[in-house]
Parts: sequence; structure tokens; C-alpha cells
Amino acid sequence: MKIVKHFILTILALSNGLIGIAFLVCAYSPYISPVEHPVGACAGLFFPIFMCLNLAFCFVWLCLKPWGVCLPLLFFAAGWNWWKLRKQATELEDKKAEGIVEDIRRAAQSYMTV
Repeated sequence: MKIVKHFILTILALSNGLIGIAFLVCAYSPYISPVEHPVGACAGLFFPIFMCLNLAFCFVWLCLKPWGVCLPLLFFAAGWNWWKLRKQATELEDKKAEGIVEDIRRAAQSYMTV
């Protein structure tokens, strides 16, 4: 019975490692060139899925072995830069949108004065 338990925990740890690595690939996919690796560059679309799976592993490890929760938390810590990167991208998109609206407004005003 001890061998079965050890086997199950080993399988869980390996699958958690694979999910964690996929989580990191998704988190850092904006740094991957879409010209060289088109599939890898689109990996960011799966970020919410791997984040939920990694979070699920936190709960699994809390139920089975509380020390095991360190592994998914390490992956979350390694992928923390994604939150900063996403915030910067959102701010940049907002600035672009404001610039486009301002350009349209200027064009409309110049058209109305002519």
C-alpha cells in the first residue's frame, strides 16, 4: 500500500511539474517571436486554463501533503511577471485607443470647418 501511495504522489508531482512548465510557457509567450515559433507565441491564449489547473494543484496538495503546495506556488511566483506585463499592455492599449479617438475628433472638426 505504501508503494501505491508513493506512486500516486510521484505521478501527481510530475503532472504538477508539467502543468507548471506549461503555465510558465503561457505566461511568457509575449516574449516568444511569432515568426520563429507561431504555436508558442499563441500559447498565451491558454493561460487561464493552466492558471486554474495550477490553482487546483494547490488544493490537491493541501489535502494530500501540505508541503507539496510549495511546487505550484513556486510556479506562480516564477510567472508573477505576467501580471506586470499584462498591466503594461493594457495601459498601452488604452493610450492607443485615446490617441485614435483624438485623431478622429480632429479629423471631424477639420472636416466641419471646411
